[in-house]
Amino acid sequence: MDLRRFSFAHRELFVIPVEHLGEHGMSPAFAAVLRQQLPALADAWIPAFDRAYATYWQRAASLYARAPESWFPPRLQNLAIVLDPARVRPYYQPFHRASWMLYATDFDPEHANLEYATFQLLHAERLSTARDIAMAIICGMSYWLDRTDAEIEAFQDAARRNPRPDRAAFVRLADALPWVRALYHDPLRLPGPDVAPSLRRVKEASLFVPHDIQPRLFALVPALRADAQQVMDDYLEHGAAIPPTNPAVAMVATPADFVCEWLARTGPALQVVDAHGTPLWDPDAPAETTALREALDGMSGRAAQSLQADLAVVADRTAAYFASLRHPERLPSAGDGVEQDGGVYLHATRPLIVYCLEQPGLDPLREAAPPYHRLLVGARTIHEWGHLSEDAGWLGVPPELQARHREAQAEVVAAIDALLAAAPEAFAAAAHEEAHAADRSPGRLVCDIIMGRMPDFTSNRLAARYLGPEELQAYVRANVYTHFGEEARPLHLLARSAYELQYLVLASIDDPARYLLRSTWLHDFFVETGLVSLEHLRALWDATGQLCDVYRVDESAFVPAAPAEA
Repeated sequence: MDLRRFSFAHRELFVIPVEHLGEHGMSPAFAAVLRQQLPALADAWIPAFDRAYATYWQRAASLYARAPESWFPPRLQNLAIVLDPARVRPYYQPFHRASWMLYATDFDPEHANLEYATFQLLHAERLSTARDIAMAIICGMSYWLDRTDAEIEAFQDAARRNPRPDRAAFVRLADALPWVRALYHDPLRLPGPDVAPSLRRVKEASLFVPHDIQPRLFALVPALRADAQQVMDDYLEHGAAIPPTNPAVAMVATPADFVCEWLARTGPALQVVDAHGTPLWDPDAPAETTALREALDGMSGRAAQSLQADLAVVADRTAAYFASLRHPERLPSAGDGVEQDGGVYLHATRPLIVYCLEQPGLDPLREAAPPYHRLLVGARTIHEWGHLSEDAGWLGVPPELQARHREAQAEVVAAIDALLAAAPEAFAAAAHEEAHAADRSPGRLVCDIIMGRMPDFTSNRLAARYLGPEELQAYVRANVYTHFGEEARPLHLLARSAYELQYLVLASIDDPARYLLRSTWLHDFFVETGLVSLEHLRALWDATGQLCDVYRVDESAFVPAAPAEA
């Protein structure tokens, strides 16, 4: 992978990818690229980042070892480092559930220090799971019970001078630390029997709050949420004032006209709907823009330019797909069961992509797309056409490979049988109970779960023909994330690990096994605990790879298509 093209695809931020992170910071290869791309940032920034990341790793590991109910093991994540806060949506994750957003100033010695930077890494992890600034800060309060006076003072100093857009929340935390340190926690600071009866418990954080501190803690929650809302309001207000870069936007009466006139002129094969799924523009009547114009009324020029660029990507990827079909008339309808979500999806009865004016992590009517959003729009568009190709019978197991398909299934079943035979008794018993509930053997259940996701895998395999490498990278990263916390069934977790590893292989990510093991807690919760050996996991993944290899694209249905530029 070309690090420059993916990690530095946007001027507003850059991404340090999972495969270029380790316990002590970024890889030498990434550091070298960063020095080339951002020489003014790199000299002092890289060592400061590495020290903070190594400290995060050590402290997170210590906290998890002592308080596993309250803290997560350290892990690798795709780190989005914001360079221009005015142009990046606050609290944004470029790859949902698989990335953390931080600011370049978090690791800038001029605006931060080791204590501040380390906490921001821990906070980013907490915020990625809590999705609420108040709960993220409160659930992380036990961290401060473990810090020295000097470390506390260093954090307070940096919090008051760091220019992050959401600095108000960390100033509030800095101001609260004197009473935060009087809290109790199970097990990091247990209360004595004489005070325990008078304490109020905060279950989510395993905290115990003295009576005189309770009003301060309860007042902090709405204040933090109000701060977060103000951050978002300021971003939208400032973003609306940033002029568009396309001079054509200024050549029409309103920004809405820019979008509507482009649609009327080009008539792309897509439909625009509102947040409720109501059609606002349709290619069968391209000149009819009244409903869409009303919906877009008042949008800024920058938001209009961004929306048109989104629609152009959908149109371009769709055109490339149809240009590659030998018999487009043989495409079936998606059907009423098609998922009407994700911001970009197939029309139920027509060969169209639907673009919704409510996008994941974006309000297209009020703001420009954040970095990596449009790469995901392009990938999602082709992925949807891939599903319809599968419905048409153009993706799947060809007749001559049916016998090999049965053999590959048997290999997956055998891998699970061997894994469970070597697993601790309680883990194996839970797996057998899960399989019994599904009326199948454990191996058969895992194999069926994997095969149930083959339409996604084959759609992605087809999509790789049409997408630029950055689009495929972004899409794969957004779809490989931890399932611990949302899924407790062991066989389902094993199955997900097996087919998600194949996504990483498809995108040619360096050392996909390490990526999966170290970014999803799979190593911590399965391998380190002794529930599953790495040898048996790899055997399952290898068998799944053999199963995936049996699924092919029917080349007779397609003509060659050149990859599109991102």
